[in-house]
Amino acid sequence: MQPHPATVSARPLAHPAVLDPEPAPPAAAQRRTIERPPPHAATVQRSVAPHPATALRVLPPHPATVAQRAARPAATAAPPHAAHVGAAAASLVQPMLRDEVNYLGEQTFAQLLRCPEYEKQPAIILTLTFDANGQDNLFNTSHAFYTKLNNCTILNDSKISFDTGKQTIGKIPNKVQNALKDKDVIVVLTAHGNVQWLFGETPGQEGGPAKNFAAELRKIQKECEVRARRIVLDACWSATELASPPEKFNNSSSARTLSKHLGDTYTVYGFNGTAGSTNVSFCDAKGIATKASYAENVCIFVNGVAVKGSTSNGNKITVYHSTELMGNPFYRKNAFAGELPEVYASKSFPD
Repeated sequence: MQPHPATVSARPLAHPAVLDPEPAPPAAAQRRTIERPPPHAATVQRSVAPHPATALRVLPPHPATVAQRAARPAATAAPPHAAHVGAAAASLVQPMLRDEVNYLGEQTFAQLLRCPEYEKQPAIILTLTFDANGQDNLFNTSHAFYTKLNNCTILNDSKISFDTGKQTIGKIPNKVQNALKDKDVIVVLTAHGNVQWLFGETPGQEGGPAKNFAAELRKIQKECEVRARRIVLDACWSATELASPPEKFNNSSSARTLSKHLGDTYTVYGFNGTAGSTNVSFCDAKGIATKASYAENVCIFVNGVAVKGSTSNGNKITVYHSTELMGNPFYRKNAFAGELPEVYASKSFPD
């Protein structure tokens, strides 16, 4: 069957949009919006004022709390470490104790004096009028020794003398008094000495003069508002005592005698031989001359008790001396009760 002629010649039909499509305009951008309901009345109240219980937190503290806080002691800073105690707190220096002395020879004389490397220790130098014209030389020698080798600062520029006749210490200059105030100083007495012969004008009479010297030290401390608890008797034989003294002989050395008068808050240093800046000379058992450093030879006393004695190469020793310088009759008649030996032994320490 043939299609109708009109159908053969007719234009195929299509949807108008397909035959001639028109681009649609772009859709306008839209934002999604959520409509929230108004806040609850309680929520509105929180943003306006705190709850009554919360408001109470800002009220003043209870009267009892105020009273307790007022009575509470103020916080105090911890004390400094002993290694950092400087000159301002040098009054903390205590007497040398037996267990603090190192007999292995590891301590220097400065360490025995308690002069730390990080801070110089104040010191004053005293002389004796008994030495007459030799005082200036003794002062200058000691000044150099304690300043350069023992970490001290000497506060007096010239000698201050202990008068062995009047038994008094000379006037302390105002400049030195001001420098001494509130310090703990080392007192160095530099002089010529002999066995039991330092503070007095004759040997064997140290009891009274040593007591007077102790009283003068206390007087200076009070007047100058200073502490002087380390006393160095930098003199020959200031700590020497006989190993075998005669019966009823007072065998106390000048250093021990002074220590007894000063008591247990002082440390007294003396020497067992001829002290000569940096070393001390003495003898061996055969009378042959030898020597040791100040640190080895020094004898240290607290309240009349020896806490350190003379050593050599780190070992405790018996020190011997020659009697050639004992010209005063006291030594022959009293110290040895007869003719002087060529060499005598001194006492071994500590007690």
